[in-house]
Amino acid sequence: MNTKKELEDDWADTMQTLESLRSVIVKQRTKWLIMMAKQNRPLNTDEKKFFDYIVKLYKESEALEHMINRIENGMNKSRCTITSGEENG
Repeated sequence: MNTKKELEDDWADTMQTLESLRSVIVKQRTKWLIMMAKQNRPLNTDEKKFFDYIVKLYKESEALEHMINRIENGMNKSRCTITSGEENG
């Protein structure tokens, strides 16, 4: 069984990982948004395919950010349950 210290260390590592993931997603979305703004009307077929791909990535990245938020919310609920359980026990 994990000790309270081990659980806290795991929790801190998980939160740091989620925050790093969020940071990467936000940076990429910003880059893609800038690319989309510059490339309003692609000229040839390859440019259009690339532009469409970037638009798709941008939309998918929104879903990733929402998933991270849901994970964090679930973790916070779990932590509150664990913490309140420890205090009562």
